[in-house]
Amino acid sequence: MTSAVHVRALSVQAIGMLRKMQQRKSYALAISLDVLRSWMRHSTANACFKDAADLHAELEEYQIAVARYDQVASHSLNSALTKYSVKDYWFKALLCVLASSVCCCSSTSLSYS
Repeated sequence: MTSAVHVRALSVQAIGMLRKMQQRKSYALAISLDVLRSWMRHSTANACFKDAADLHAELEEYQIAVARYDQVASHSLNSALTKYSVKDYWFKALLCVLASSVCCCSSTSLSYS
């Protein structure tokens, strides 16, 4: 019985460490986005926005993920190569809206209808 409790405690601790690592990665992505925007590297910044959106969705920060997916989609519409991925970004944003239990997201979901 004690070994089961010990294993559970270790797994909870490991999950906490992984969450902290993901939050640090999110912070690093935010810094790199600022640098890429200042260097006018739009396609690289767009890929970084997508990675940040995916990470925020994994961290269950759905409102931030929706905002990032919207940014990626709006920037992708301007490029001949990436405009075909816009539906995927909007779909992921809509999934984040549906996964969110926050009532204030209803205004965001209306913009997708």
